[in-house]
Amino acid sequence: MKKIIIYSLIALMALFTACKKEPIKPIVTVPPDPYKHSRLVEASSDDGTLYKYSYNTANQLSKVEYFKKPGVVYSTQTYSYLNGKLVQMVSESANSMKYVTDYKYQGNTDLIESTTFTATNYQNTAQPVVTSKFNQEYNYLNGNVIKSVLKDDQNTVFSIRTFNYSLNGTNPVVTTDNVPQAVNGAPATPAYSGSNEYYNNVLDPTSYFLNYSISESKFLLKNATSSQNKNSFIQTYDLDDMGRIKTVLAATLNNSITQSVVKTTYTYESY
Repeated sequence: MKKIIIYSLIALMALFTACKKEPIKPIVTVPPDPYKHSRLVEASSDDGTLYKYSYNTANQLSKVEYFKKPGVVYSTQTYSYLNGKLVQMVSESANSMKYVTDYKYQGNTDLIESTTFTATNYQNTAQPVVTSKFNQEYNYLNGNVIKSVLKDDQNTVFSIRTFNYSLNGTNPVVTTDNVPQAVNGAPATPAYSGSNEYYNNVLDPTSYFLNYSISESKFLLKNATSSQNKNSFIQTYDLDDMGRIKTVLAATLNNSITQSVVKTTYTYESY
């Protein structure tokens, strides 16, 4: 215990020296565990879309299928694990593209040090073409990601993103500042910011079974804003008798004008 306290103090002093500012770690109320013996298998929306979820024998999320219309899989995400840790996510879509994200960890910790993203076009299956490859590196404070740097395969920095944590009442809020970089003589695009507020006592059932260090929160998103496109997003929810999310009503707005409202219904199975 003393070692943990000493290491935490050293990390805080180093960060304070470097930037003279540290984010506030949210204090959240952990609710009772409504998903201990049940897991999400479907999320169907009244706009016709459907997500189906599959799990491995360790109750980790192993596959997500996305249907744009009944019976037709538009995209599939599969997840691979090693020693209980997520090591790869593969996303394949109907447009012949395959996206692979590989995860690298800081030593024996659960903190993701970097991710490598590779996009490949399989339109010609005999000669697939890698269309892009990027690496993202992460820095943490007290287990919270506070900075990410996006680079291409030539180690050129494309953008830098910083994370700040605060509270709105008891709800955790994560604010991000995104600063694109000038690349190969081309001027950088304008910087932009975003803010996500999460309910402090409502677990997101997908994050429950796929919880990793670069995820901002395991709780349900309440609202989100972005200065890049003036869009905002608001979610409300209903719970069932077991405390699980039953329905979510999501409204998308642009310049405070509602663009769409979608209702999603969640279905569970026991395990």
